[in-house]
Amino acid sequence: GDEPAADGKAAQAEKVKEAGNKAFGQGDYKTAAERFSEAMRLAPSNYIYPANRSAALLKLNKLEEALEDATFSANMNPSYAKAHLRKGQALMVLGRLDLAMDALETATKLDPTLEAATTALEAAKRLKEGGIPHDAESWAADRASEIEVVVPKQAREGDSVTITVNVPDYGPVKLTATVPEGKRPGESFRVKVGDPSELAETKKLEGIKSFKFGRMQKAAQDFTDAIGLNPSVPAYFLNRSAAHYSLGKLDEAEADADEAIRLNKDKASVSKGHYRRGVALAAKGLFGEAIKSLEEADKLAGGEDALVVEALAGAREDLENVEQGRAATRDVREEDPDKVSTYTFKRAGAEVRETLSSQWKQSQVKKKALECKALDSAQKLSNEKLHAQLQRAAHADQHHKDTERAKFQAVAQHVEYDQFEQMVAGASLKATRTKISSTQSGVILVGGSDSAVPGLAPRTLNQFS
Repeated sequence: GDEPAADGKAAQAEKVKEAGNKAFGQGDYKTAAERFSEAMRLAPSNYIYPANRSAALLKLNKLEEALEDATFSANMNPSYAKAHLRKGQALMVLGRLDLAMDALETATKLDPTLEAATTALEAAKRLKEGGIPHDAESWAADRASEIEVVVPKQAREGDSVTITVNVPDYGPVKLTATVPEGKRPGESFRVKVGDPSELAETKKLEGIKSFKFGRMQKAAQDFTDAIGLNPSVPAYFLNRSAAHYSLGKLDEAEADADEAIRLNKDKASVSKGHYRRGVALAAKGLFGEAIKSLEEADKLAGGEDALVVEALAGAREDLENVEQGRAATRDVREEDPDKVSTYTFKRAGAEVRETLSSQWKQSQVKKKALECKALDSAQKLSNEKLHAQLQRAAHADQHHKDTERAKFQAVAQHVEYDQFEQMVAGASLKATRTKISSTQSGVILVGGSDSAVPGLAPRTLNQFS
């Protein structure tokens, strides 16, 4: 039980602690932590107050601080069972299961009637065995519908900030949150977290965003987090397979595709699994195996997936070239070392190259699909109409090539503004001056087609006037 403080501030400290207990019971954990902090200042030798604040901090997802308070309390009085309980709960949520079980076993030995310690110890053991302790107090705290976030210094309303949620037996998961209107640095706001499946879906969306902007390394990590949180969703493996493929990690891309197939959740995911497996095998030069996977994907998709049709045609062409002693039409992909460089400008350049390459490939797929569609409808057209349609297609294709050529040259050569403007004249993008700062100006690409690269020029064509 609680021991009375000996000095003249004892009564005041106890009153403040009771106010903290009341706030804690009402779910106002921030106020509870503040009251326990005040009690600690009034009676710094009392070992109960830091243990109480540890419980409040755990509810606020301030895990390291909660662990520090609990450890401090246990060191002050090694026989205080609740201090070891709080220490074990914090360690469990941090994913340090062996240390958590040690602390919780100590708590149960010191006080066999402390049910919270017994429950948490059982939960930690299930976690160690690979289970999820839905009834554990610490896990419930981590799964709380909301957590409190403090606005960082220099952040303003509308800015994105990174928060970390620690999932037991998995580790920290980084999420993004938007600073609400009216919030200033140092003030707090609450963010909905959700359970592991909801967190996994959030990480998937962040991964897709990273992928679209060419940040493949981060995309792969986002999808890895999603898989760790919920390994039963084929889409997470398929997405990570695509990211690994873009990074040149073909064995990993194939393995992820195999796992999506093995899960066998639905026809669409199995088809995509065979597709992703096929393109990885083709990039490795295993065209025969690639064709088998892509044929299976095409069969499951009913011949209606343009990406599968394109990949299958390419693999067959490559196999024929190799069998006849000619070079394949594709090269085996290798990881761009700049993507993991410690220099920001190298990583940015690698992202731009990846984005441009991806867009070029997508444009080729669309081009092939349009050609197939044109051929399918050719029988319904007169010779005159067909000729006109082919001319328009040829003009559009040249138009697109001009644009792509301009972009690649601009990135590679860091051209001056006037020269760049001439290069894109008549293409589907146009150049305009834009201010990068009060003293710097550069070139920005204004989208006139699907091939636009948002933010490309300010990051790569830093020309100054």
